[in-house]
Amino acid sequence: EELRRDNALLFQHMVQGMNTDMIAKRCDYRMRQMEKECEAREKVLKNRKPANVAAAEKALQAVREMEKWETEARISNLSGNDAPPLEKLSSDAEQIMRERLDEREPLIDRLREIEIQVRACKDLANETREAIMRGDQYVNYSHITLKAGGPNSKDGNAIAKGADGEDIEARINLQVLKVPACGTCECCRDRGCRKLCKRRLEARK
Repeated sequence: EELRRDNALLFQHMVQGMNTDMIAKRCDYRMRQMEKECEAREKVLKNRKPANVAAAEKALQAVREMEKWETEARISNLSGNDAPPLEKLSSDAEQIMRERLDEREPLIDRLREIEIQVRACKDLANETREAIMRGDQYVNYSHITLKAGGPNSKDGNAIAKGADGEDIEARINLQVLKVPACGTCECCRDRGCRKLCKRRLEARK
């Protein structure tokens, strides 16, 4: 009744044409509508995550993808096969992984260079020892070096390349890793061992 007498609704013929019960029902209906709308908005706001939280979750997901890819790549490489394609990763994970691989490449090349030079130095050491045992008058000890681009390198670079620019050492490593491990030697039984299986070592030689 107070609504019907309100000056703001004096010329609202729809309200003036309703009795008290009809106005009460109309108010209850509108209130229920507003409650439902408020609940829906609260639900949306609750499910909507802040930008920093969404970014953190996205970064965490990329890290999980990269860890999984690296595990699969390591298992595949140790079997002498190629790593899984990076295209399987999300765009963020793929970009970060490519940057990591680019940063890792010079280190791998340097380790291979050292490995080749160590092998050459061992051969030179054996030759020097034989010269000493023979009683040669002059034995040059200065040839043994591990400096990058030293005298044991070829053309200033110990990384041997094929005619098509292929990394020969990388190809040899893949061929060696394709040889099944014996499973009986010390390196096969000890998971902490970082040396090659004896069977693979023989294939390497």
